[in-house]
Amino acid sequence: YPDGVTRDIQVTNVADFAPDGRVLGLFGMAQDITARKRVERQHIEIEERFRAVIDNFPAAIVLKDVDGRYLMVNKTFREWLRIAPGEDCTGKTAYDFLPKETAEKVEAHERNVAAERVSQVEERHSTFPDGTTRRTWSHKFPIFGRAAMLAVGTVNLDVTEQRNLQAQLSQAQKMEAVGQLTG
Repeated sequence: YPDGVTRDIQVTNVADFAPDGRVLGLFGMAQDITARKRVERQHIEIEERFRAVIDNFPAAIVLKDVDGRYLMVNKTFREWLRIAPGEDCTGKTAYDFLPKETAEKVEAHERNVAAERVSQVEERHSTFPDGTTRRTWSHKFPIFGRAAMLAVGTVNLDVTEQRNLQAQLSQAQKMEAVGQLTG
């Protein structure tokens, strides 16, 4: 354009044909879609930033639909469950990635959140696919749309090390108390 501004233009052309197939004319329409494209780029940038934050968070973050199928998982979740970076988790359930007993606990917790429609926190021992057992703190919460509950979100934090340190501190304090009583 003469003003030096670059614009996004959508051009639509339609041919007018004669009964014998000859082109009689061409009708065209051009529409300035610069504003729409700018909004689309902004949404993409926001989504990329959101994904970067979620993927770099040190807790496992999951979003599931109300039927228990994964909509989104973050990098930490993938690492904990040894899911390949390119593997699509969408549409799968906890039974696809976790031992049956752990998957049953996860699903029961999510059903309870959906039924009660409130956030809930649990701390439990979780067995991971590699056989390790970790102490996890799991905060599950309902996500609502305008008319209904759309999903269940989860933030899982590995608190194994913290609980082990607390147990060691408690044991040390007990030993100190016994030592003082003996003295």
